[in-house]
Amino acid sequence: MEDLSQKSNAAKEKATEILERFKRYRNEDIELLAENWTLLEKRNLLKLNENLYKNKREVMSFLAEHNFAAELVKFHEQSVAISYEPDGFKRPPDFLIKVDNTECWIQMKRLSLSERENRQEQIIKKIEESLENIEIGKFWGIRLSDSFNEDDIQGLVDFITTVVGVKKEIEDGEYCYKVRRKQDSQYTFGCSEEDFEEALATILIWQPKKSNLKNLTRGYGGDLGTVLIDERPQIKGSLKKAAGAFTWDVSEKKINVIAMDAGFYEDIDIGMVVYGEEHYFANFKQWKRGDDGFFDDNEFSSKVAAVIALRRETEGLISGYRKHIFINERYKGMIEKIKSFIPYKEERDRIIHYNDRLDEGFDVERIDIGPSAP
Repeated sequence: MEDLSQKSNAAKEKATEILERFKRYRNEDIELLAENWTLLEKRNLLKLNENLYKNKREVMSFLAEHNFAAELVKFHEQSVAISYEPDGFKRPPDFLIKVDNTECWIQMKRLSLSERENRQEQIIKKIEESLENIEIGKFWGIRLSDSFNEDDIQGLVDFITTVVGVKKEIEDGEYCYKVRRKQDSQYTFGCSEEDFEEALATILIWQPKKSNLKNLTRGYGGDLGTVLIDERPQIKGSLKKAAGAFTWDVSEKKINVIAMDAGFYEDIDIGMVVYGEEHYFANFKQWKRGDDGFFDDNEFSSKVAAVIALRRETEGLISGYRKHIFINERYKGMIEKIKSFIPYKEERDRIIHYNDRLDEGFDVERIDIGPSAP
């Protein structure tokens, strides 16, 4: 008993030391991290503990791996073999799980906001707080230009409040706000390419598809998204880098998936990266996907069966994950097999397909169908 107590105290000490690197953490995070530390130790996944403890520069990436590994250990019985960075590879995938004669290979990737993205996200939160009492039952989304800064917030809020807020039947569509150009009008409705280039901010207003809104509410429309710059190249680049760990094609006996800590990134943006850009027609009443998705790329289409977006279930640093699984349609017959390897809960998680709409912004009809399996 004394030995167990000593190990428990040692795990808590390590957990405390790790969490002290963060400005904010909960007291219960110490208990949870110590518990996960001990679980991984018992399954001989010592390298995960070592990486988290020793690496200070990429601590959030290693923390995501640690959280996810703890979920895997809790989900699978002791008899299931779970390996971390298995030997024999120049660049090993992060996890290998073996059940019977089938292997599931998982490469982890964390998508983090850059300093610039963080700054713009803080700006839009201030805008959101200022608009939440406008009594118009519609959604709004926004894209800020690179030059937009905190000094521009009040002018934009005043514009939306006076020009948008007073029009109870305001027309749905795009408003390009360009107040700095004094010789022009303050905004343009139905923005041209030139308007987009000149605008300090582009605002999209739209009617909810199902929701009954009382006030103007921040939403996540297809073209503007929730992250305020074009983050999709970053997501696609991260996926390509992660897929480089797989030097073999997906098969019935070898299933490759990428699991990424999605953080602030929204499903609609991830969906457009993996399945292709959404293109709208007929005044946003119809849509189809392009053929520029990650799963369309011949270099990766046979290498990855699914991309899993992970988001923490709690606000704490130590947490399980909600999982949205973006399935490569070529391997949609493997869905149940993938769910048997990943801690998946029907009431919490979601399978996402090529044809799925990932926002509630417009009542849009698809005008084409998804790719067929080879």
